[in-house]
Amino acid sequence: MLQRLSAQVRACHERAAEAKSKAEATADPAVKADFLEMERRWLALARSHAYTESLGDFTAATSGTRHELPEPDDALRLQEISTLLIQEGNIDALYDCVLDAVIGLMRADMGSMQEFQPEQNELNLIAWRGFHLESAAFWKCVRLDSASTCGVALSAERRVMVPDIEACDFMAGTADLDAYRRSGIRAVQSTPLLSGS
Repeated sequence: MLQRLSAQVRACHERAAEAKSKAEATADPAVKADFLEMERRWLALARSHAYTESLGDFTAATSGTRHELPEPDDALRLQEISTLLIQEGNIDALYDCVLDAVIGLMRADMGSMQEFQPEQNELNLIAWRGFHLESAAFWKCVRLDSASTCGVALSAERRVMVPDIEACDFMAGTADLDAYRRSGIRAVQSTPLLSGS
């Protein structure tokens, strides 16, 4: 694990150097500021990884046993995603990165992201982790009248939490309940992200 962190530190420094080089190459002050901010974030992430590495070395040296290293700081994880948002041209890779971060931040066992398609008045599954394949196929398109938490959250335009799917009135006797059971989901929450428009 410590070797992986060393590689992460090197990769962060390389990305910071790229951002600095791009900042020096541009004449646009706003673009220059964006690249310098990117450089600052990559260097902060490198410091975080280096600190985690040194903490691991210290712990191993003082106790004689290897301990699991702490997770990187959640704020730095979000900064890394925002940097990817600026740099990545592959939107699917970005969705996967965001979903992995959200699952980690929420300490969830599984999760998904969906995008609203106003023309069809439905949500389309764009990324998922941990579902049974049949459940993922079932939730590929979710309509507003769905008995899933995401359909209800979309209709209500608010977060919907179900602490026990077996005791949920709107799911009782539905195919959505079967899909939750198939994936081993007992509790679930869905949060719609709404834009200003």
